Amino acid sequence: MWNISEEVKRAADVLDINITELSRDVSLEIIKIITEKYTVGNSCFLWDDLTDYVYVNNSDAWSWINEYIGNTEVIMFFNESDEKKSFLFKNGDDLVAVLGETYGFEFYVTNKEKSYLLVFNHHDILMACGDAKNWLNTKK
Repeated sequence: MWNISEEVKRAADVLDINITELSRDVSLEIIKIITEKYTVGNSCFLWDDLTDYVYVNNSDAWSWINEYIGNTEVIMFFNESDEKKSFLFKNGDDLVAVLGETYGFEFYVTNKEKSYLLVFNHHDILMACGDAKNWLNTKK
């Protein structure tokens, strides 16, 4: 069985990128807020229950997200069944660099305010909710 958090930490170390592993309590609170704000239902895959989103199907779409995030802090988390830890990145470039050094897994990205949600799933679909919807619409 693979371990997403170890893969993320390994990639960050190789690239000399500082990331912060968030506590379990903080991670659970983030997921709770995101679930309440952007989903209905209680599937173990949040992306399966999104209520108001836009999407693009492109296997490279994960590499675009630094364009939206820019130089702001970003939180990456995962499906609870895949990984229970979450990570804080200093900016979008660091996040995309680390993702480029890892194997494929589903992930979710939001800011501290939870004003947007970006998702990349195993179908190569990038989904956007909240403030990120307009940005992703420009990519269609």
